[in-house]
Amino acid sequence: MRKATVCLAVVTLFSFVFFLPPAMVQSKEILIGISTPLSGAAAPAGLGVLRSIELGADEINSQGGLKVGKEACPIKLISYDSKYDVREALAIANKLIYYDKVKYVFTFGGTCIVATNPLINENKILHLAYGYGGKKATNPDGPYTFRAIIEPIQMHTVLLPWIAKKYSLKTIALTSTDDETGLAQAEDAEYVAKKLGLTITDKAFAPRGTADFTPMLTRLVAKKPEAIDFGSWSGSDGPLICKQTRELGYKGLLIFSYTQSIPTFQKVAGDFMDGVLFYGVFATDPTPMATKMAQQYEEKYKQRFDPYVWRNHVALFVLKRAIEIAGTLDPTPVKNAMPKARIESVCGPTTVGGKSYYGYDCQVLFPVPVTTYDAKQKKLVELYRGAMPADY
Repeated sequence: MRKATVCLAVVTLFSFVFFLPPAMVQSKEILIGISTPLSGAAAPAGLGVLRSIELGADEINSQGGLKVGKEACPIKLISYDSKYDVREALAIANKLIYYDKVKYVFTFGGTCIVATNPLINENKILHLAYGYGGKKATNPDGPYTFRAIIEPIQMHTVLLPWIAKKYSLKTIALTSTDDETGLAQAEDAEYVAKKLGLTITDKAFAPRGTADFTPMLTRLVAKKPEAIDFGSWSGSDGPLICKQTRELGYKGLLIFSYTQSIPTFQKVAGDFMDGVLFYGVFATDPTPMATKMAQQYEEKYKQRFDPYVWRNHVALFVLKRAIEIAGTLDPTPVKNAMPKARIESVCGPTTVGGKSYYGYDCQVLFPVPVTTYDAKQKKLVELYRGAMPADY
């Protein structure tokens, strides 16, 4: 009878554990959700985000986990393919929050960030946003959302004055994606350009995944701008629009203010990269930490390292520091600790600021370079590196 009772208890306990939600089975794990495009035109960029977070989690877990008070907790990642589609992103956010029970979410893409923010903030989920979208994506009404990458308003502010002076620019044309991300990016570019006294010769927008940019580019090139900024064109769209611009015979300066995947760019537009300017791409390892990370990337994924991944690696470690400061996994104290997080990241000294622009400190800040490709040397060459002021 006693044996039967014991067996029944074991079976009951096993059944209870088996049917528990995933978050309750491993109570000590830190669950982090990732919504990023792994298919479609934005996949090269989305994959770079996923891999950077994976590498960061590997590093933290190899050291015993993330310290929360006196306890070390391993990180578990739960990722889904958003396809850079708003409906998919909303469905993923619902699944991460209500089924997977995560308290931390990384989301790729300005339009996806804007769409999911109400749900994220309503549930007090700490949100790391890999995208642009300006004040539509981050504002005091959504205080749980933080910007994981530096967007064009910051990069243009520190880099465009140097570019305008070096290349004696007087005119510039703008093109970007016809969505929340692209429209906000164009506003940022225009704002900084006008402050510098540059004339905007024309602006043009098109949907992501456009196969033929020729009609739009023909109109832009006809105005004879000295430079063209390509806004939020990323993934395979970025190099394709570069290629088609050069094929039209345009000889002016091409500026890619959205950080590009250089291996993808070389594959699609390798013969058209000479002299192109890339924001946020380091030509050489910016820090010893970056060198180590690049080696880990190639060992893990058996692929040539993509410098684009460095900028994506920073946010997880800012979050790690905020959790350590808060001493809890409760997203509200962690949110309050985010502006206090100061770290040395793969990109250099890193802080959280942006109150003067966004209305609250939500922007992860680290040094950003402007780099070109030198066809004669067959390599990237960093031209200049800038950083936002600490009180930004």
